[in-house]
Amino acid sequence: MARTPLSSDVRRLVAGNTLSALGTGFTLPFLLIYLNRVRGFPLQTAGFAVALLGLVGLVSVPFMGALSDRVGPWRVLVGSLVLDAVGTAGLALVTRPWHAFLTLAVLGLGQAAGWPAQNALIAALVPSESRPRVYAVQFALLNLGIGIGGAVSGLLVDLTRPGTFQLVYLVDSLSFVAYALLLQRIRHVSVAPLLTPEEQASGYRDVARDRVFLRLCGVMLLMAIAGYGQVSAGFPAFVSGVAHVSPRVIGLAFAANTAVIVAAQLVVQRRIQGRRRTRALMWVAVIWALSWLVIGSSALLHGAWPAVAVVAGLGLFGFGETLWAPTGATIVNDIAPPHLRGRYNAVSSLTWQASSVVGPIVAGALLGARLPAVFIGGLVGLLCVVAVLSVGLERYLSPGQNGLPDLDLTLGEVLPVR
Repeated sequence: MARTPLSSDVRRLVAGNTLSALGTGFTLPFLLIYLNRVRGFPLQTAGFAVALLGLVGLVSVPFMGALSDRVGPWRVLVGSLVLDAVGTAGLALVTRPWHAFLTLAVLGLGQAAGWPAQNALIAALVPSESRPRVYAVQFALLNLGIGIGGAVSGLLVDLTRPGTFQLVYLVDSLSFVAYALLLQRIRHVSVAPLLTPEEQASGYRDVARDRVFLRLCGVMLLMAIAGYGQVSAGFPAFVSGVAHVSPRVIGLAFAANTAVIVAAQLVVQRRIQGRRRTRALMWVAVIWALSWLVIGSSALLHGAWPAVAVVAGLGLFGFGETLWAPTGATIVNDIAPPHLRGRYNAVSSLTWQASSVVGPIVAGALLGARLPAVFIGGLVGLLCVVAVLSVGLERYLSPGQNGLPDLDLTLGEVLPVR
């Protein structure tokens, strides 16, 4: 079957997101270092400032989701990009701690609005059967942009030259402006949705009554806690403090993760098209559990093998991500009524934001208590539970929501064994 080409509107949306990802890659690894080592803020103060970024997002996401439903996701996305541009440019100019807190609060608002609005806008522009491909392309290019941006900025920034950091923050700000300008070409979707009186009266109470969606969010939350919530905190803490690998190896591991995603994403998306999305979620959990086992084995190995295990483990984690990208957001937007897509995407986004709070706490408690085996074993066990719960979602989803024309498919159809 020939695939329908992506519309020009969707291509502009994906291109703009890639530009902003390239800019984000310039700044993503350096925020704490910039505030502490370049601007001279105490490490604790810098840490609180970075934490504020996530806290503002966590608090404001529900409001942004409701706003997206009321005025349309296009307007919210453009507004979020303006906030992102202002907040990022402001970081280049901070000289006092309160400057950092203010600019990061603005940036947190922009980030909170952007992701749910973007997913809702894609759902409005793209029919259900094509959404997995768009989400997959977006995820692959997002990682490519961040990877390239991070590599380039690593060559540019210099701790002894504050101007180099100011440059990358201004470049990041301009990337958001470029994305907003590209969105002006699809202003025809900026009209606020016409809602019936019943739809106007609906809200988060209706979302809370959707038990199928809440079950999905429960699975997503557990998966995020054992997955993404640990990659930025538990993973570097374990491999540096327990496996004793160097920062260079950690950098290579993240490079391998990005390379796997970019190389495999579209191939994986084609393989799972038309097959049970719940089984794809199951395989995400299984692959991530295997990746933690590989990473955990680095503490038992010697010589060059710990480094090999760390790089291979995070690369394997990236392969699981290629299954997640076209699946999670697609299920959310197929479950969501059109007039509540902003709220549904906001709630699903909250599960990942919550994992960024819970994940580091769990990692700090277990690794701080010198229980690395419990840490790895707990993640593996939790992901095994998630695999079972993912399959259990099948009884609650319609065939269409689960990506099927019918129900006569078997377990091996997602990743056939050859």
